[in-house]
Amino acid sequence: MVVQGPPGTGKTHTIANIICHYLATGKRVLVTSKGEAALSVLRDHIPEGIRELTISLLTSERDGLKQLEKAVGVLSNTATHKNRGQLEKEIIITQTRIVDLKQQISQIDTELFEWAQKHLKRINRKKAQDSILPLELAKKVAADKENHTWFTDRPQAEQQFIPKFNDEDIRSVRNARKILGKDLVYVNCILPKTADLPDKNTIASVHQDLVNAQQLEASAVENEIPLLRASATDSFERAEKLLESVNQLIDFFGNVENAEWITKLFNLWQKEGLDSEQTKLFSDLMPLMTSIAEQRSRVVGYAVSIPAATLHCKIICEAVEKASNGKRPFGMTKIGKSKEKGVFREIMIEGHPPETPEEWGKGKEYLDWRKKVNAFCIKWGIVSQEFDLPTIEDQGNQTGLWIADTIRLINQAMHMASQVSSIISTEVHSLFPYGMDAHKIMTSIKDAREAAKAIELNLSKIRLFKSRKTIEEVSKYLAVCSGEIVDAMKYFFQNQTGNSKYTNSDISDKWIALNTELNRLLNLREQLEIVKKVSTLVHNSGAKNWAKALLNEPADSMADQWTPSDWLESWNWVVNDNYLRQIDGRSKIRKLSEKRTTYEKDLKRAFEKVVQLRTYLGLKNNMTNRVESALVMFTSAIQRIGRGTGIRAQRFRKDARNAMEDSYSAIPCWIMPSWRISESLPAKLGAFDLVIVDEASQSDITALPALLRGKKMLIVGDDKQVSPTAAFIEEKKLLQLKHNYLSDQPFEPLLLPGTSLYDLANALFPGQRIMLREHFRCVEPIIKFSMRFYSDEIIPLRIPRPSERIDPPLVDVYIPHGVRDRRQINIAEAEAIADEICRITIDPKFQNRSIGVVCLLGVKQALYIQNLLLGRLGEETFLRHQIACGDPPTFQGKERDIMFVSMVECQNTKSAKTALLFQQRYNVALSRAKDRMYLFRSVSEEMLRHDDLKIKVIQHFKSPMGNLTNEVKSLIDLCESDFERNVFNRLINLGYKVTPQVKVGPYSIDLVVDGIEDRRLAVELDGDQYHTPDRWADDYRRQQILERVGWKFWRCWGSSFYLDPDECMEDLIKTLKAMGIEPLSADDATSNHYTEHRVIGIEQKADPDFNESQENEEASKKPPEQMVLFSKRKTASADTRTSEEPSKNKVFPGKKTIPVEDSSGEEIFVEVGDRVLISYNDEPTLQNTIRISDTEHDPDMKIIHFSKPLAQALLDAEINEEIEIEAGGKTRIITILDIDKQKIEKR
Repeated sequence: MVVQGPPGTGKTHTIANIICHYLATGKRVLVTSKGEAALSVLRDHIPEGIRELTISLLTSERDGLKQLEKAVGVLSNTATHKNRGQLEKEIIITQTRIVDLKQQISQIDTELFEWAQKHLKRINRKKAQDSILPLELAKKVAADKENHTWFTDRPQAEQQFIPKFNDEDIRSVRNARKILGKDLVYVNCILPKTADLPDKNTIASVHQDLVNAQQLEASAVENEIPLLRASATDSFERAEKLLESVNQLIDFFGNVENAEWITKLFNLWQKEGLDSEQTKLFSDLMPLMTSIAEQRSRVVGYAVSIPAATLHCKIICEAVEKASNGKRPFGMTKIGKSKEKGVFREIMIEGHPPETPEEWGKGKEYLDWRKKVNAFCIKWGIVSQEFDLPTIEDQGNQTGLWIADTIRLINQAMHMASQVSSIISTEVHSLFPYGMDAHKIMTSIKDAREAAKAIELNLSKIRLFKSRKTIEEVSKYLAVCSGEIVDAMKYFFQNQTGNSKYTNSDISDKWIALNTELNRLLNLREQLEIVKKVSTLVHNSGAKNWAKALLNEPADSMADQWTPSDWLESWNWVVNDNYLRQIDGRSKIRKLSEKRTTYEKDLKRAFEKVVQLRTYLGLKNNMTNRVESALVMFTSAIQRIGRGTGIRAQRFRKDARNAMEDSYSAIPCWIMPSWRISESLPAKLGAFDLVIVDEASQSDITALPALLRGKKMLIVGDDKQVSPTAAFIEEKKLLQLKHNYLSDQPFEPLLLPGTSLYDLANALFPGQRIMLREHFRCVEPIIKFSMRFYSDEIIPLRIPRPSERIDPPLVDVYIPHGVRDRRQINIAEAEAIADEICRITIDPKFQNRSIGVVCLLGVKQALYIQNLLLGRLGEETFLRHQIACGDPPTFQGKERDIMFVSMVECQNTKSAKTALLFQQRYNVALSRAKDRMYLFRSVSEEMLRHDDLKIKVIQHFKSPMGNLTNEVKSLIDLCESDFERNVFNRLINLGYKVTPQVKVGPYSIDLVVDGIEDRRLAVELDGDQYHTPDRWADDYRRQQILERVGWKFWRCWGSSFYLDPDECMEDLIKTLKAMGIEPLSADDATSNHYTEHRVIGIEQKADPDFNESQENEEASKKPPEQMVLFSKRKTASADTRTSEEPSKNKVFPGKKTIPVEDSSGEEIFVEVGDRVLISYNDEPTLQNTIRISDTEHDPDMKIIHFSKPLAQALLDAEINEEIEIEAGGKTRIITILDIDKQKIEKR
């Protein structure tokens, strides 16, 4: 298997996980690498439970032996004390626990996803196309909250809570409540029916009866009043009718007191009957009298006046009739009848002559009535002699009025004679057999009045009894009724009726008032029923509070707050509010998340435990008797050695070594560089189940001894990083080796020197390459440069903590006067780098930062800078900051907090760098910095070729994030939604340090809140239109990825926030406080730009004793260790273009010192006789050793005569220089990898 690990992608973590897996399956692992840097921290990544079984033999053999002793101790303990059965049992229990934890975590994830679907799934409305997100709904609910505060019920969205009423019902109840007003109190009251209550007369009678009860009793005894026969059927009702008849008779006697002739007729009718012959003549007059009386009430209203001569003039009467018919009153003849016409014109209606036929019709009707009156007067005069009637004359309307009054009295007399007299005669005899005479009553008003009084007294006694009974019955009836009016009636009967303080009139008025009020209320029954019906519907729909208010709180005079026209909006608002609160689930989600975190921790511990247990079980199963004996012997020998000072210590050491040789196979994991393997481990094929080669791109075929010891191999490397360089092997020898050992090998070219083991493995295992894509080392603006070398996407996951962050992460320092000499040293760049490092080391903010200096061109510049730093800083500071200086291969597998990159090249030596070799070196060099990277250069863009890697480096520092480098005026501009802006503003107002849209590789965190001591919280705000359930699932998986690298998350749904922002913020603040994140000062604000640009120039000072050209000429001839830097004459200064704090960017020159001696002072370039190691850019993996000869020319043996074009192109070239040559009709680029100087004897 081949694993490609670009810079900082966690190769060490991956290897550690694979080691754990193999150890857990009882297998052995060997991990090796060409260098030790890649292996130095691997052992620390092995879990503690099995770390002691891992032996790391690196530079310090003493540490390795100590590890070996501990491992042997663990192995010996395992062999002696570990029980195989107990280990197997614990493994089963732990594995079962792992399965349970995974199931619980999966169940939690399912529940969380269900919550997410509730918040992210669009809510369908009535219209199919009308849907809304919960977040948008929450915004509407929050915005409309004040409009619906009146509605305090909480109906749900379920079927049973759908309103069972409609707008029409609400309109009807609104109107009803407005009509009712304060009478709403009667909505649940039972009102009596007026028909079931006594009338005013009954009440007055009852009152009078109750008041006069004693007087009635005394009067009945004193006046010897005839007593009513109580045994008679319906005696009371019959007595009442009798009293009514007697009273009518009394009234009649009073009316005819002055009309004796009517009394005579009454007596005659009473005696003979109404149809007797004696009264026939008079009876014949009565129809005419009745007609005159009936017509009078109509014609009198016409207000007609006629001359007296009109009634007896036929011509005038005919003229009036013609006029009423619309004809000419006197025909067509205009001559004659002047007298009649004069009278005709005097006829008036309502004071004016009639004009229309209708008015003449009224005149005609009046004439007819006057004729009837006249005729009646004539007949009356004839009959009056028979019955001694009064004499009357025709006086028009006055006579008509007399006729009307007289006929009323005659009719009364006939009624008295025919009906009343009969009732009195019959009932007096039946009801009052003693003490009362019917004949006297009928003939005497005095006797009639005495009889009426007697009847009244008897009725009063009965009414008194009935009145009391009536009071009881009414009280009983009112007892089941309710309401203020009922209470008033009860009070009326209990305290006023029968109270002598009140007259009958008072009682009647009060009762009338009560009944009037009751009738008014009864007339509101329709409105009361409407209120009851609608309130019941409201109650049954789930709105109990609203229903109660409809029944109990009267409407205002202006408006009714309980029957708004937008009631349905309020109903839906509450339903929506309830739905949002139901799906909120913050507490549940928080508990699920906390439980998941606990399960994740438990799962990690369970995995570590099962790895440990299975490792011990594998050791126990693989432990042979010989190994166990050897372990016992080794332990015994170690104990005997003691301090190692005894005379037998040497022998005991030898015994321990011999015993250890037999114990090697018991050690499950060895970590060592490839050069140690042959001398440290037995040469046994397949001794390890797995051999892991780290940084395989730096290893070559010399790693074969390690590979032969494995049954399987894992090759971890990166062909985009530094590859091995071939030694100077002559072509003749190379061909001989190929012929003898590689002739039958299918991958012969990849087995030659200069080819990496990683390239060989890629060819051997095509299609089995796995690339690690998650980057954990550098901040994104730094690692962005390396991404260009990979076709697959690299995901930067590291966001520096506040204590780690250095703003800006990139610093571009341009030194226009910098010059690279023939020794490949740029003194100006070296001095500037040393100055900056000196400044950093005295800054308290950088006291714990590690520092590295990498030079893109050779190692001489690095050695020169190292000597400068040692001289200026001293060894203690140098070691405290773990300062390392070197070329890219030196730094492969290493990292530093701050890296300084020296380009070395200058305007005069700016050869292009395009080959794969330089791509690998630049990739390594520019991916070592974790938090800040400096670029020191003496060239500018316009000096370089477009394909030169140097220009790409400069452009990267200019725009590290590509399209993402646009700076914003305010951090809030980075927020992508109103939701984010809202939360951002709230946190900022509370004083927290917040950064929106923090990029972590391809991921983006909505908000990051930073606190002291590197505490930070990622805030994810979910629920906008871009979040689908599937996308949320991806976000959740992204969260799990980021949690693996230490992020803590707090999530909030938009619907929850807009529904109750204060509560959500309270929860967020509570989470922040629990993590120890408090508001920070404004000084802790985060910068949002990526690169600081500086320009360092030379400021010349006048010095007559200083000859710069001479000094430079002499200096250029000296090796670095002999150079003296003239600090008194040259001063470096900084010109900061985009820095926010110019004073901090000023470069202070450090003290100039003479570098200590190094071995890199010789200037190397190609000369005749040298061997040159080259590679062609179009065949970067093939390296060739060419010897330039002054006598020979054998291209097959790679011997080129110095006169040939290839040799001419190579002569005077330097290491790392690229040269263009013409070959085969095309231009090829050669890269000088190395030069082997050869001396040519002079002939």
